[in-house]
Amino acid sequence: MTKQRLTLVSVVGLLVFSLLFGGQFFYKKNWVDKSIQEQSRQIPGVVSADVVQDNGQQVLNVVTDQITDLRQVGTDLVNLAAGRPIRLLDKRTPKLEQLLNQMQFALQ
Repeated sequence: MTKQRLTLVSVVGLLVFSLLFGGQFFYKKNWVDKSIQEQSRQIPGVVSADVVQDNGQQVLNVVTDQITDLRQVGTDLVNLAAGRPIRLLDKRTPKLEQLLNQMQFALQ
């Protein structure tokens, strides 16, 4: 009798845990991430924005295009990130990499 009860409690506990974990994953994937993607499309110059896990921390990865008003885009991204770190992803070419290396000497 005790063995059956322990098995039943274990199965119910595992079922509840999996439902809660699955519900959290489903909520994050379908509502939170889509909300961030929809809001990021409204910011001029932002191509896409995704929330990713990096070293146990959520980071907002942002891909941009030509930005005319960097201050406004930065303010909008800070509001969208809601306390998460923001990582701007760029599209470097060899010529841009060479120019960046030349600029870093002057900045240091």
